[in-house]
Amino acid sequence: MANYLASIFGTEQDKVNCSFYYKIGACRHGDRCSRKHVKPSYSQTILMPNMYQNPAYDPKSKMNPSQLQNHFDAFYEDVWCEMCKYGEIEELVVCDNNNDHLIGNVYARFKYEEDAQAACDALNSRWYAARPIYCELSPVTDFREACCRLNSGEGCVRGGFCNFIHRKDPSNELDRELRLSTKKWLKERVFSILLQLLWYLLGEINYGSMANRIGRRGYNDSNRAFLQAFMARSTLTFEESKPILAAILSVQNGEIVSPDDITEDQLSSYVDAANAAISPFDLEIRSTARQIPLDPEGSNNGLPERVYALVNTTSDGLTQLATTYTADEISFVKRILDRMFDTNNTRITESIVLSSIEAMQLAKAPSEGNRRESGAATQQTQGGAAQSLTMTQAETVMKQLVEDGWMEKSVKGYYSLSPRGLMELRGWLVATYNDDDGEGRRIKKIKFCAACRDMITVVAFTITVPAISFEYKRLSNVLAQLRYPRAMGSAE
Repeated sequence: MANYLASIFGTEQDKVNCSFYYKIGACRHGDRCSRKHVKPSYSQTILMPNMYQNPAYDPKSKMNPSQLQNHFDAFYEDVWCEMCKYGEIEELVVCDNNNDHLIGNVYARFKYEEDAQAACDALNSRWYAARPIYCELSPVTDFREACCRLNSGEGCVRGGFCNFIHRKDPSNELDRELRLSTKKWLKERVFSILLQLLWYLLGEINYGSMANRIGRRGYNDSNRAFLQAFMARSTLTFEESKPILAAILSVQNGEIVSPDDITEDQLSSYVDAANAAISPFDLEIRSTARQIPLDPEGSNNGLPERVYALVNTTSDGLTQLATTYTADEISFVKRILDRMFDTNNTRITESIVLSSIEAMQLAKAPSEGNRRESGAATQQTQGGAAQSLTMTQAETVMKQLVEDGWMEKSVKGYYSLSPRGLMELRGWLVATYNDDDGEGRRIKKIKFCAACRDMITVVAFTITVPAISFEYKRLSNVLAQLRYPRAMGSAE
């Protein structure tokens, strides 16, 4: 009996507790409801009833649809920014209904229950638009069940008087800007906490191999300032490091140092000192040449730019879970890498790039029989077979990968791994795609230059003989760095 009552709790079969209250957080009967409305003592979601005053329901309002959207965008941005002060937001929902128990309701779902409780306690003493804010914990956990499904499709016949939530969405540009800015702020917050922990450990540890390594390199405040600037950017080039090092050295030496006076040796010394400091945390600053020049016409003597990036040196279960991408999105990225480094990377083509059309085609998850063993293993660790993405979702993921610095997109619409992606995924790429064939021979689809040990993905050079001039193009990176063909390193 107890198991049965637990299984129907909060459902329509429950004759004691109100299913609408548990599903939507509000009931049209209110206190007169014949069933119980038990408010949760802890929850990830908070409710601010009647907070949004929609001008569309004001008979005196003369706003056009564009002005109404701008008015709502301003409100949505205010609430989002205020909620971010208390913790990471997963979802913000504003009701567009016109019935009494849902009109102007604002729901905010946090990642952690502690953040929701802190926001609820603080907001009950706040005002917005000359009106007091009333805030309470809400039992709503899944807004897919709380929102009206007809409203997002053909249109709900009940209109604003529907008892399910009619969600009012901000403009696409605002939603994208808010999520990107929040993600950037969270990243900077993590870096700040990591730096504080790092400085604490460096201040407390006065013995051991780590302290000796750092002491021999003369680790000081200038090195800490450089590391902090580097971690705030994730990637850095020599040209980008010049003004940073110039400012640091100007403060250290007490005289103005010009960015033009900064040398690569000075950058290398700071990178070495930083690596000695962060190595106990399984972090390392690595460098590689950019695969495709961002400015082919730029004045760099035809040499690709060298990029420095902060990467993880280990890959365990915890680091694999430290991502903002969903399991289905990660499986989609795995299919992208399979196409780039396996399907397209043959002895004939060696094309380690992917077109935009190919990326959209990979949005659909393959059948079980067509999956590689590595892909199947990845999907099992993520909790079962991956689901397909829509074209819009796949396009959004690709844009996000470019914005996060994992991939680069050429002018002609081809995707390739960025320098940061190559350095971060180097070990995984080798372990995944350098397979053994049936006869025990090693197939090296991931190649390295024998001279500089950089991963090869883009090569282009010209051979000229008497009366014959032809251009041989092959994907590699290293040969583009070398000015004379005779000095080219061979690829393994």
